[in-house]
Amino acid sequence: MKKIALTINKNYCPTWTTPDAVRELFQNGLDQETVNPDNKFYFDIAKDEGTIVLVNKESQLELNTLLLGTSTKADDESTIGQFGEGYKIATLVLLREGKSIVIYNRRKKEVWRPRFVNSRSFGQEILTFEIENESSTFFDKVLNKKPSGDLVIEVTGLTKSDFEHIIVSNLHIQNSLTGANSSLYRVLYDTKFGEVITGEYINSGDIFVNGLFVCNTGEKYKYAYNFKSKYLKLDRDRKMVSDLALGSLTATIWVYLLDTNIRGVEDEVFDMLVNYAADVSLFSSGRQRVYNDVRSDERTSKYEGIANVMYDKFIELHGKDAVPIVYSYESYGVIDTQRPVVVSSAMESTIRYATSYVAPQYTRDTLGFLIECKKCYSRKITIKDNLLTCNNCGRSTSTNLPGDYTDIE
Repeated sequence: MKKIALTINKNYCPTWTTPDAVRELFQNGLDQETVNPDNKFYFDIAKDEGTIVLVNKESQLELNTLLLGTSTKADDESTIGQFGEGYKIATLVLLREGKSIVIYNRRKKEVWRPRFVNSRSFGQEILTFEIENESSTFFDKVLNKKPSGDLVIEVTGLTKSDFEHIIVSNLHIQNSLTGANSSLYRVLYDTKFGEVITGEYINSGDIFVNGLFVCNTGEKYKYAYNFKSKYLKLDRDRKMVSDLALGSLTATIWVYLLDTNIRGVEDEVFDMLVNYAADVSLFSSGRQRVYNDVRSDERTSKYEGIANVMYDKFIELHGKDAVPIVYSYESYGVIDTQRPVVVSSAMESTIRYATSYVAPQYTRDTLGFLIECKKCYSRKITIKDNLLTCNNCGRSTSTNLPGDYTDIE
């Protein structure tokens, strides 16, 4: 029997729990199928027995995979795992949480049994894999009632609470528990970037990648999303995403849906723009991503098409005399025939491309209040003979009046 000791303290990744570890094992199995479609991934859940079995049809583990940082997926953008820690950390966490794990490495005719062993050198318990060679007869007998495959990982000792949290965080399991007339989760919209989803266990702002839960962003997002990993990169703990990257990607999905003319999407997008939903807060970024590869004239036409739809809805909601402003102070001095309406910056930056768009117009006497000096940020501006002058620092620039209120550069 071989004993391979890993110099990892048992308290490594202290915030990880059993659902995090199971998610990591699922991720590895799914990634293996992504890399090789013939290497099918299966799983089996036995709640009453407290067991989950994860299987890859053609995988095998080599000893060098026990080295931290060893990964076959580092350059594959279609997989989640990139850091080479995966199943080692998952194993450590499961053992720390009092669970048992056995890895049947059938193609190598090996059984890997990890456990914590007291290290004389370090004076602490460290993760150790005990590896035994077994016969084909042994594997045929032991794995007879388990899903068939070359790599089988069996986790036992799971509690009812463990299963509840694991199911909530895993769309693949939710899908497997879906009956003929019921659905724990469903896809509202499907795009090449990912899915907009809802369901019994899914909350607004839930973020999944390749079917595995990452985080909840709170009520600022109207919908939940399941992204493809190539479009949303995660940190090592798979629990955080960049707000900028997330906002850009959700907006991209909605622009993509608008472009495909799916029924009802126009109303959904307008509602989110009206209500300042984070899903479309970076709408301009979404437009750029969707139309990045089209010709400039076609891109302009696409922008105008979306803007025309949103602007028509804006006028329908607020009236023909309505003009959009982002900040309330911008309503000061708007000409009498216009009625300013405060909107989100995403709304304003979208509808301004409409062919019939009318911008706010200001009286000459009040225009100076709306202009900001880029040098000293003062709003004390004098307007005389089409010349804007900052009363605070003296910087000046020419402008075309009325209606054009560019800041002093």
